[in-house]
Amino acid sequence: MKKESGRTKSPFHDGDVEKSTPAHVNVKKKKKERGVPTAVEERIRHSHRRLANASSKSSKQSALKSGRHKPHFVPPPARTSPGSKKTIAWEGNTHRLEIDPSNLTSTRRSLRVDDLDTSEEEGTRDKLRVYERTIGNLMDEIGTLRHEVGMHDSTRSVQKKKEQLNASKRLLEEQEDEIMEYREELRSTLDENKELKSSLEKLRGHANRSRSEVEIVAEERDALVRKLVEAEMDAKSTSYMVLKLKETVNKLNEDRRMSSGDVVNLIRQKESLLRKLADFEVTNKALRKLLKEQSQYESNGKRLIGQQDVLLQRLAQTNEENKNLLFKLNERDKEVEALLAQVKADKNQAVAFDELKKTIEVTRAHLQKELRSREMECERLNVHIKTTDQQCEQERMEAEHMRGLVEALRKIP
Repeated sequence: MKKESGRTKSPFHDGDVEKSTPAHVNVKKKKKERGVPTAVEERIRHSHRRLANASSKSSKQSALKSGRHKPHFVPPPARTSPGSKKTIAWEGNTHRLEIDPSNLTSTRRSLRVDDLDTSEEEGTRDKLRVYERTIGNLMDEIGTLRHEVGMHDSTRSVQKKKEQLNASKRLLEEQEDEIMEYREELRSTLDENKELKSSLEKLRGHANRSRSEVEIVAEERDALVRKLVEAEMDAKSTSYMVLKLKETVNKLNEDRRMSSGDVVNLIRQKESLLRKLADFEVTNKALRKLLKEQSQYESNGKRLIGQQDVLLQRLAQTNEENKNLLFKLNERDKEVEALLAQVKADKNQAVAFDELKKTIEVTRAHLQKELRSREMECERLNVHIKTTDQQCEQERMEAEHMRGLVEALRKIP
């Protein structure tokens, strides 16, 4: 091996360093790039190169230990004067090993694993903890976003409320149509009642007049009947007298004892009696006609009284129906008022739901945008975490390799 004060990339092997030569390990710490995607990619490329170098070195060491290949001869470092300050150094991709031959103290400083700089691992752990906290916060935010997005399901209840509102409106329109029909029916019934009442009043007037006329006619009829009876009795007595007169005249004619004056007087009496009989017949016919008209008046009065009773019954039924219709109309009015209040409340609720829906839509759009950005951030962090894990694993392998080198240096005689 060529001695130089600079750096060499050839690894030291067992037997290359004297036992009395102290060893000092200086681990070179490389600055880490944080939060810059290009630096992360560059770090990944360096990590791949270091991993390849470490694998080649480990294969060489395993070959040396197994004795399959003969190690290259590396001459020991030359002795230097006491005033010389030259050092022998070995440098890898991330670490550097320096051996200072001038520091020949009586005691040899032993190498410890604690001498390795672990600040990079601690920084990585801190960064991982920060990432974990960030991911936890993101998951909490995602849960909140899902909860907020779940409010979108309330739009279905808004649609149901709108459907119920439309059904209530249709029911209200049907109720209003029924109420209008009831009102028309009530109006027609009231008109019929008015007509019936007027007809009833007329019938009552006719009945009263008929009753008064019947009473008057009854009195007149009684008088006429009495007169008729008297006239009939007179007629019977007159006819009897006429018969007696005829018999007397016939007897006188047979006897021929009467004078002509007596005969003339008898004839005159006969003619007067016949005239009275004719007048009686006329009067009797007039009385019979009046009696017939009176009986017709009485039958008409009875018929009117029967019609009046029927109309009164019908009027009572109509009044009862009117009461029922008024009760139903009041009930319908109450139902309409309740439905109007419900429709008003549903309208207010629908307006509130519309506003809530708009707010939910705006919030949902914002949350979806935020969710997409958070998911992208999570993906980026996952990639970064994977890269960091690979770096940690590679650094762990390098640390193991360095520990192997340190152990090898400790075993140097």
